[in-house]
Order: sequence, then C-alpha cells, then structure tokens
Amino acid sequence: MSALQKYRKRFRDENIDETLAEKIYNKVGGRLAFLNRVAKSKDMLQMCDEIIKQEKTWLLNQCGLLGSSMDDDGTTDLSGPWNCLLLTLTQ
Repeated sequence: MSALQKYRKRFRDENIDETLAEKIYNKVGGRLAFLNRVAKSKDMLQMCDEIIKQEKTWLLNQCGLLGSSMDDDGTTDLSGPWNCLLLTLTQ
C-alpha cells in the first residue's frame, strides 16, 4: 500500500489515506503495473473497476467459456486451477 501512496504522490502530488489505499489494494492487489495505472488516474476506484473488467475479459478470452479440453455435455472434470478460477469469475 505504501507503493500506491508513493506513486500517487509522485504522479498527482496527492496524499491518499490508508483506508483508500487498502480499498484499492483489496480490489487490484499488489501488482505494481496495476498500482501504477491506478495512481496515475484521476478516479482511482473507477480505474480499479476498469482493470478488473479488462483482466476478466483477458482470462475469458484465454480459456474460452468451455476451454479446449472441456466438452459441453457437463461431464468434464472442473478441478483444474484455470477452470476453478473461470467458474469463480463467471459467477
């Protein structure tokens, strides 16, 4: 969270409180590329939502709704990590 606060100070010359930094961290995690984009944006929470949407879209495009190893009759094993993540995101 301190990285986000430092980025925001450097890019927008603004101080953000610990509560907002924690809320942002809970949304996008600690990946520096994401924190950098958030810190540069005018509306940080909106940027978090955009990042989440982009990442979800990317993931769904990578695996497809069914995935290459899955079939559509419902008999596929859904225990793999990508499949579990896909099921979680689509709910």
